[in-house]
Amino acid sequence: MTEASQQDKITTRCTHCGKAFRVNAAYLNKKAKCSACQQAFVVQRLDPPVENPRGKSGQGLCVICQYDVSDTEVVTTCTECKTIYHHECWEYNQGCGMYGCSYCPETEGLSSLEVPASHWGREDKQCPKCNTTIQAAAVRCRQCGASFASADPESQSNFQQRDREKQQLPGIRKSIVWLLVFSLIPCTAPIAAVVGVIWYRANRGAIQRLPALSVALCKIAIGTAILETCIVVLAMMFHGMFG
Repeated sequence: MTEASQQDKITTRCTHCGKAFRVNAAYLNKKAKCSACQQAFVVQRLDPPVENPRGKSGQGLCVICQYDVSDTEVVTTCTECKTIYHHECWEYNQGCGMYGCSYCPETEGLSSLEVPASHWGREDKQCPKCNTTIQAAAVRCRQCGASFASADPESQSNFQQRDREKQQLPGIRKSIVWLLVFSLIPCTAPIAAVVGVIWYRANRGAIQRLPALSVALCKIAIGTAILETCIVVLAMMFHGMFG
């Protein structure tokens, strides 16, 4: 690869799984599909400046989140290039963020077929929880600690709804277990079938956020309850005809 083609490459990282890639600079600020986790993310340049400018706190700026490193925060210093990071930024990046440092995470090429033609168009966005201006590719707000499902901008109403559904998930898991228990008992299966169908339709969005196993158990419980109900009804009809 020639020196000119190397200069046309930039380092980017999936905001979902943290996988790093080397891509053509023409894909900057475009949406891409990560080959590791299959999630869409916005291509952002991770090549930081050579210098680590001193921030208001005196420790400098974290080159990953571009926020000042406070004297009271837990920090991690790269043992090779001596760059200072917030500890959570170092963990999120899975290593150093200074281009050329041997402690940078490994990168791999990103096929041009994975990059759609749509453009992001903005470099920042508003946090839907605290309304702080954050980077467009951020999936977590450092101001309030809120995390987002993706790097796409999210309205305050959608964020609040998703947060409510997230808080309901433990209770929904327990409800699925009880629904499965009642569906296996012949005398309670009809009630479980009716209540289960109504409950599933009312909580479908939250149920879909559960792991695939929990979603499958929910469907199995409702299906078992309906099957048990049909068996009970047929048994009663058979008993009435020949009893």
